[in-house]
Amino acid sequence: MIASADVWLVSGGFLPIAPRTLSAWTPTVIVGTCAEHDDLGEDNRGYEMKVLTGTASRPRTFVLGILVVIASLLQSPTASATDPADAPPGYGGPFSSCAGQTWKTVTLRNGTRELGYMQIWYSGSYKGGTYCASAGEGISGAHPMKIVVRRGDWQTSWYDSGTYNQYAGYIDVYGAATKCVHFTGQVTVNGVKYERTWLTPECL
Repeated sequence: MIASADVWLVSGGFLPIAPRTLSAWTPTVIVGTCAEHDDLGEDNRGYEMKVLTGTASRPRTFVLGILVVIASLLQSPTASATDPADAPPGYGGPFSSCAGQTWKTVTLRNGTRELGYMQIWYSGSYKGGTYCASAGEGISGAHPMKIVVRRGDWQTSWYDSGTYNQYAGYIDVYGAATKCVHFTGQVTVNGVKYERTWLTPECL
């Protein structure tokens, strides 16, 4: 994975860097699976959209500021275990950044334990509405990570998967304005998988 300094940095923060015990929770099972790379399972439905301004950069360092850039110039291929040339029509990445605004950040879970995160961005003006996502764990060392995205009305999906120091992603799905989109993030630390699936409000 490589870092890009030529990006639009935003405010934000780090998620927990070590497992911690949470109160008991009950997953909501979703009917349907990804046509490809769907071994992660799907639980946890989405909630009302909350939009923050900014665009994420590939390093997980966040600062306040705005740079006027064109979204299509902002994104560029990045070193990854996944080949961007293999993306099905309507998908893209992995890229070195996400266009648009932060839409959702959720923690990954294993039972009542929590470690890692999945971050999702949205741009309503880029390629007919674009969602972009990544998954990571915020702790030192390289670990297996995976991020999967699928538009609900398509049979195809796209992913980034590998052993990374920072995170898997960023990957895009295009033409997604007003569409149901599924996101699944996963990290494995010390042999334990932490994962989460999130849906856009149009899926509910």
